[in-house]
Amino acid sequence: MNVITVLLDSLNFHALQAYQDTHVQTPNLSRFAERATVFDNHFISSAPCMPTRRELFTGRQEFLWRGWGHVEPWDRHLAAEAGANGCVTQMVTDHYHYWEDKAHGYFEPFHGVEFVRGSEGDMWDTAPVDDEPGWARAINRARSSRSRNFDGRGTQYYANARNWEIEEEFPAAQVMCRAADWLEANREHERFLLWVESFDPHEPFHVPEPYRSLYTGGIDSPDFNPWPPYQDPEETRRFVRNASSDELAWIRAQYEGNVTMVDAWLGRLWNRMDELGLWENTAVIVTTDHGHDLCYNGLENPTIWAKDFPHPESHARIPLMVWHPQHPGNGRRIKALTNALDVNATMGDMLDIEDPDGPHGRSLMPLLRGETDRHRDLLLYGRFGDGVVVSDENWTLTQSSRPGGPLYWYSTTGMNTSADMTSGHFIPGVDVPQWRVPAQAQVCPNYLWSREEFTLRPRNLYEQEPAQVHRMQEMLRAGLAQCQAPPETLARLGLD
Repeated sequence: MNVITVLLDSLNFHALQAYQDTHVQTPNLSRFAERATVFDNHFISSAPCMPTRRELFTGRQEFLWRGWGHVEPWDRHLAAEAGANGCVTQMVTDHYHYWEDKAHGYFEPFHGVEFVRGSEGDMWDTAPVDDEPGWARAINRARSSRSRNFDGRGTQYYANARNWEIEEEFPAAQVMCRAADWLEANREHERFLLWVESFDPHEPFHVPEPYRSLYTGGIDSPDFNPWPPYQDPEETRRFVRNASSDELAWIRAQYEGNVTMVDAWLGRLWNRMDELGLWENTAVIVTTDHGHDLCYNGLENPTIWAKDFPHPESHARIPLMVWHPQHPGNGRRIKALTNALDVNATMGDMLDIEDPDGPHGRSLMPLLRGETDRHRDLLLYGRFGDGVVVSDENWTLTQSSRPGGPLYWYSTTGMNTSADMTSGHFIPGVDVPQWRVPAQAQVCPNYLWSREEFTLRPRNLYEQEPAQVHRMQEMLRAGLAQCQAPPETLARLGLD
């Protein structure tokens, strides 16, 4: 059997008609949902981009041990395992982080790779920029010269995108068309794994007509910022407080237009599968790495933007839809708790890889076969150093790091050096020595949210529900023990 995985970066489940009653038009994702099995409680594990991809490719949870970085020597890479098992493997993507420094080892195991250039901060077009538009200057202006994010990204992105005039020239369209062409040329392989990855609808939320004005209600300005800052909390606060309500509404509308454009070109891939008759012998997985918050809660907490701590459900709960030719879902909904690690295990299971679950994943095949309706009792997720989030079917607790709490980065590559770094064997089940590098934990408020009904503006019930806080903290302890988290984690979270 073949496997195609379609990863659409920063895709909000609540922007999809398959999940919510929304005005955002996604007919091709809805068409797929009618064929597939739809997972209603699928969540991130490690955020953001590359931490998720390490989990998707290797099945090893990341955020409790380290952050954004290379594939490790002990990791079992899905493409390498599939290739050794007789599959032809191919990646088609515009996700430029794959070819940046500090992100090695992700695409190299594939037999073939096709890169589409120019997305976001891709260092691609070096020709001088003489006519920088207002929106590009706004991107640069929102990032302080003292910020680690100040690198003229608005200028670089404009240099990349200045000649894109029609939607066929935008990266998302290119990715889907090239993936469809690959299927045409490679359909006679006995088995293949095709990884199709679009950086859109990730920011910059820069789209051509008709998508630019599709959801704006007439609001527009050439100086609005399609790429607000979010890595620096102070920059985010400043931007949100200085932006007009019209600009914030326009940004949300550009994101929605981006979703609709990606959906339109995804339809080209589905059409090619129809023409080639591939649905009969090909499993297809559609998912994302995380959602993207757009200040839905207003000025109550203006730093809840993008995909950062405290990880509300609006970006931590993500879409997952799976078509399996032997177990057609026909729109069946699954309520079980699942996460990104399980996608790796499921792909491995579909490709007959030995021990597909790996250290932290669990194959979804028993759910797809209808053998069970339960999968996990709890989910742990977050971003390295920010605290840990635990969810069950009814509640979510975000437990922040305490001031001065111990935190270490475990890796073969010292992403940051320190006089106090040590080497040894720290990760259970790993024979390769690792560096243990002291790191600085981020201290944030604690949150408790009810999952009874989804809302973009959840109420923090941490002070009002002490019994639930205690119950979820006990669940967090159990989850950390189960995954053999670093021993200092409980002390960092104030749970020792």
